[in-house]
Amino acid sequence: MARACRLALRPFAEVSQWHPVRRRVSTTIDPSRVAATVLQVGVRLDAPDDLTLGTAIGRLVAALALEGVLSTPVSHDATPEGTSALVAFLGDTST
Repeated sequence: MARACRLALRPFAEVSQWHPVRRRVSTTIDPSRVAATVLQVGVRLDAPDDLTLGTAIGRLVAALALEGVLSTPVSHDATPEGTSALVAFLGDTST
């Protein structure tokens, strides 16, 4: 679980200033601002905003799948301090 969380929260590579899409990049997502807490039923993610949280959820679901663990987001909560979600484990696919 810890390895999947580390992978999901790795920083994105910087887009080169010479890349054609660079001028259209206006939003920066910083996964280091996301906190991941492994629980018995899943992983709770806390982020400053919904865009960062959604990105972390998608990356975490993919990282857990690489570890052989199926998961899905099951709850979402928004407060003035930020947003959070629970990504629940569905089971172990390796039998």
